[in-house]
Amino acid sequence: MEFWTALQWPLAQAAYIKDSKIALTIPATSAKTPARHVAAVGEFNGNLVIQRRSCMELWTPDGQKHLKHLYHPWFYSVHSVLQYGEAMMVLSTGIDLIFVIDWDGNVSWQWWAWKHNLSGNPTFIHEPNWPIQQTNSNTLKAENALHMNSLFIKGNKIYTSSLSRKRIIEIDIATGTPKMLMPTLTAPHYPIPIDNTFLYGEMNGITLGKKKVVDQERMWVKYIKAIDDGYLFSYQTGIIKINKNFERVWEVELPAPFGIGLYKE
Repeated sequence: MEFWTALQWPLAQAAYIKDSKIALTIPATSAKTPARHVAAVGEFNGNLVIQRRSCMELWTPDGQKHLKHLYHPWFYSVHSVLQYGEAMMVLSTGIDLIFVIDWDGNVSWQWWAWKHNLSGNPTFIHEPNWPIQQTNSNTLKAENALHMNSLFIKGNKIYTSSLSRKRIIEIDIATGTPKMLMPTLTAPHYPIPIDNTFLYGEMNGITLGKKKVVDQERMWVKYIKAIDDGYLFSYQTGIIKINKNFERVWEVELPAPFGIGLYKE
């Protein structure tokens, strides 16, 4: 198998995994400078997307050539990037914002939690020194923040989860109307709608509705990716593939991986 993932702090790198081993990292060594920190990975038209603190980059799928670089003041504590048409949908957790941006920097859609009375207004992004804070700090947040931590698109709906509210949230892309769902979760991450319920990660595994289907002991599952023959999920020390019956297929040990892009069996 091969795929890309983000190795979280203190490494803060994008890593290419091939045959269960790290074959390449971007940057080549642990990113000591905040501007170089990798927050998330994704894909766009078969190419690699690397999200850093305050910019998004497009690379060839082998990680050998840097194709594009995009800065925007709304990139902040980004947790997820997904291709959406010929643009990218971005979740900026630090300011409770989901938006769609193309590679020329044009924003075509935006959803702010504060405009729906779900969090405070992150007015700090309008301060003159914001570009410096944006790059060098990832601890600022809106008052009463949702701390949305995931993106999944199905039809005209976005599904995300709020760590602070312990809820799954459905957002209508056409109207922007949010719905708060499933109020009894402990630490939900990356909900995926299945039939009339959700598959989602929690502090000790994966739950389908109210039933634990993968027991990961004390390991927090923060990312789940649906693939043709099952699911991939990342936790503190590795990535695991499970089939549609939630049985383990393989496991790769990695240092704090988060997210998966350009997966091939």
